[in-house]
Amino acid sequence: MSAKLLNKYPNLSDTQIRYCLLTKMNLSIKETATILNVTPDTVKVARSRLKKKLNIPSDVSIKIFLDQLSKE
Repeated sequence: MSAKLLNKYPNLSDTQIRYCLLTKMNLSIKETATILNVTPDTVKVARSRLKKKLNIPSDVSIKIFLDQLSKE
């Protein structure tokens, strides 16, 4: 999955890819925050910025977007 993300979006940082992978694993914001040792608000902001960077429409969740990407 990370290779697919990097091929399609080479401008993603390692941290952004990590957020994508944790989201793809269906982890909650709280679980992701615990794993990365950050606050839940940090995860929310990171996901929001990631949606902008990946040009995901506001009505599409990042999880659905990543699921569709993995099927390509």
